[in-house]
Amino acid sequence: MNQTSSSSSSNNNNSNQTLSIALNNNNNINQISSLSSSNNNNMNQTLPTPFGINNYINQTFPAPPTSFYMKPVTNPSNKILSIDEMNALANGLHHVYSSGVFDQTGFICNIEHFYAKLMNVRTDYRHYEQKQTDENVIHKLTPAQLNIACQIRSISNMIKDKAQIELKTLREQHKSSINLLKQLAKDQSIIITKPDKGRGVVLMNLIDHDPTINNENQLTTLLLKLEKEKFITEKEYHVAKPSGSRPARIYGLPKVHKTNYPLRPVMAATKTVASGGPP
Repeated sequence: MNQTSSSSSSNNNNSNQTLSIALNNNNNINQISSLSSSNNNNMNQTLPTPFGINNYINQTFPAPPTSFYMKPVTNPSNKILSIDEMNALANGLHHVYSSGVFDQTGFICNIEHFYAKLMNVRTDYRHYEQKQTDENVIHKLTPAQLNIACQIRSISNMIKDKAQIELKTLREQHKSSINLLKQLAKDQSIIITKPDKGRGVVLMNLIDHDPTINNENQLTTLLLKLEKEKFITEKEYHVAKPSGSRPARIYGLPKVHKTNYPLRPVMAATKTVASGGPP
């Protein structure tokens, strides 16, 4: 009995010690977790961030400006452009159309250079220089090299035929575009120019920026009305009637009596609307 009671008491003591150790461990874990959380809070509050990164992140920035898209063709004029005309003008004022002719000489030279690089074909340049200019250079090729040369020749002929067909199609397209551009260039009611910044094409009404023709028509109408009402004679009408008017020209005359010869601006009104016709 005494041994049993002593063993049971020892077991109880062991269990109590285990429970106390577990409780202590739990308390330690809670203390460690609370300490770590408090340390994190303290670090977030007290530790300075490098280069003020928090201020940069929390700072509100304005929205970036929307990108400005410049159309290749701007048409504020009264001219209504077709889709083909728009496509022709979209290439720009400095666009040069290709001739549409297959460069056979350059193509053959490139193929021969490619074959020589591929097969490491070399010639005796000293012996080659001693030959006449009209004499053909004969290369001694192996059967394998001849076979590859035949294959390259057949492929080159296929490329040449396809390129000629595509160039013919491009010539037709370029021809129609060039004709459209010529018709637009002959239109006296519009001005085709470029913007002040960037690239592109701008179409503008000629009368909005050069009122010479409009002023000439108004003056002719007024003179005709005065002639019908007998305020002026027919001879005076023909003298004052403008014909083929142009805007006034400005030029400069050097002032030779001053240093650096500055220019004096002069407005030439010859053949303008107000200058009148020939006597």
